[in-house]
Amino acid sequence: SDEYKRINPQGKMPVLILPDGTTIYESKVISGYILDRWNGTGPKLQASTPEARALAAQINAIHDLYVASPNASDPRVTATQGCMYKPVDVIDADSRALKVAEIAKQLDVLEGLMKGPFCVGEDMTEADLAMYPTFIFFVVMLPKVFGWPDVFHARPKLKTWMKHMETLEPVQQVKAEVEGGLQNWEQQKRFDSIIEQIKAAPGLKWVYP
Repeated sequence: SDEYKRINPQGKMPVLILPDGTTIYESKVISGYILDRWNGTGPKLQASTPEARALAAQINAIHDLYVASPNASDPRVTATQGCMYKPVDVIDADSRALKVAEIAKQLDVLEGLMKGPFCVGEDMTEADLAMYPTFIFFVVMLPKVFGWPDVFHARPKLKTWMKHMETLEPVQQVKAEVEGGLQNWEQQKRFDSIIEQIKAAPGLKWVYP
């Protein structure tokens, strides 16, 4: 809406509104502000070595550049992960199949980078916080919409990481919120036309591996 674009001219979420009315947008900028503003309070969310910090930044970049961001404010330009929920008038079958393939590729890339128990080892970092909500979408949507039998097939490190994240109470709160939103979408039949599009294009690859 025009009202929302006065808060964030890109028209996208999230936005952080400070008490004085200042708005901060883009996830990486918001998380950086929070870490800076409340430095020394709670977990620092930074790895303990330069190498681990670089790995966390690399994982974050892969998530942001190749999975989560369309790198455009135009809603007709969709992120890779948009293939799971963007309607058929926005993503045609061929484009959707290419995005599904990209998800499979980036899951394998992330599997190769994962250290455990958190993304870069013993320290929880911004990479874990960026990845987890997206992985809820993967776990729920890839089987439901595309028929993947197991998102974590041949990806044991990602599977272990996901289970470890879900032992944390704040993560459970995030999980409940995201899954609740996805359930609402399903009740609104948001995925039905996507499933029909997939059924109408059996020659395209939808299931990985």
